Amino acid sequence: PLRDLRALWNLCRFLRRERFDLVEVSTPKAALIGAVAARLAGAPLVVYLLRGLAYQQQGALTRRLLWLSDKIACRFAHRVISISASTLEQACEDGISPRDKIVVLGHGSSNGVDLERFSRGREGDSRQVRHRLSTPDNAIIAGFVGRMTGDKGVVELVDAFTAVSPAVPRLHLLLVGDYEHRDRPPDRITRTIRQHPRIRAVGWQDDTRPYFGVMDLFVFPTHREGFGTVLL
Repeated sequence: PLRDLRALWNLCRFLRRERFDLVEVSTPKAALIGAVAARLAGAPLVVYLLRGLAYQQQGALTRRLLWLSDKIACRFAHRVISISASTLEQACEDGISPRDKIVVLGHGSSNGVDLERFSRGREGDSRQVRHRLSTPDNAIIAGFVGRMTGDKGVVELVDAFTAVSPAVPRLHLLLVGDYEHRDRPPDRITRTIRQHPRIRAVGWQDDTRPYFGVMDLFVFPTHREGFGTVLL
């Protein structure tokens, strides 16, 4: 809390000095501090991009704190943009935001995607990645891209792979993303990822495009997301 108060004070000073016409905030902690700081600094327009409802599927205390964080961020924002119609409806039902303040742009999404950049025509990139991963040319690669956490379904994904892989010897699993301290998978899962001969975990990647290019099957067993950006 003391670090958060210091961050609030520093951010407020920064926003007051720079005098932005619009401040956009997102994610529960950053939105809470950012929206409050922006309003205290006198920003004429504060927009909260609601990417999801992090309090869902949490324990009672954590759920209440995250709910309150979203509630305050929506209260301080002039406008709330939801990434989907279903998130909008749930946010209104849960009392996060009044209906007249929250909107969905088009059919919803948090980002656009450059289709040309993600074209599968770049065969050279795919061959290089397969070589780095030491996977056979005939391997079937199932891939995951995201935070390596429980709520992204990493536990279920690894369990499913270990159950299926004996019957499908060509199947390999590619994991792109870092672990987080919060909601880290249990030791048995991280140990399997580290030791299984057909699981490759490459950690954080600034450019995920070449890894998408080698995947025959993309898997996204998230617990609480709908049509996320990684699917786009």
